Amino acid sequence: MTFLFILFVIFLISLLILVHEWGHFYSARLLGVKVEEFGFGFPPRVFSKVRNGVRYSFNLLPFGGFVKIFGEHGEGEAAPESFAGRPVWQRFIILAAGVLMNLVLAWVLFSVASGIGMPEIVDGEGSAIPVSVLSVAPGSPAESVGVKFGDAILRI
Repeated sequence: MTFLFILFVIFLISLLILVHEWGHFYSARLLGVKVEEFGFGFPPRVFSKVRNGVRYSFNLLPFGGFVKIFGEHGEGEAAPESFAGRPVWQRFIILAAGVLMNLVLAWVLFSVASGIGMPEIVDGEGSAIPVSVLSVAPGSPAESVGVKFGDAILRI
């Protein structure tokens, strides 16, 4: 594996995690549940900023992320902005939003890929690059009819 490929894989995994955690974050905020922190990566913190009562943090270990929601461990059940104090259907929406956002991301990526286009299988007519034989097994039907290394297959 090349270094560039490894960076690309890290980027894709980070994007998946970021989108997943954003689903939890956005749905909690939309339903009026207090979000204490949105973290990208795992601590220790490299950088953090508090905005609108939420701490946004960028952490040292990039393989992960988290959303710290008030009341997610049962504390503050009576508080109206607590996760624990919300009806079951709202808690379900907040929990399911991460997976739903991963599905949305997959749909977007497949839509972009199909819009840009993918390599086509050509019928050989007018094709500039023919398919070449790379090896012929000894005693195979191909060898018996005279197919050799480097032969171009023009049609089947």
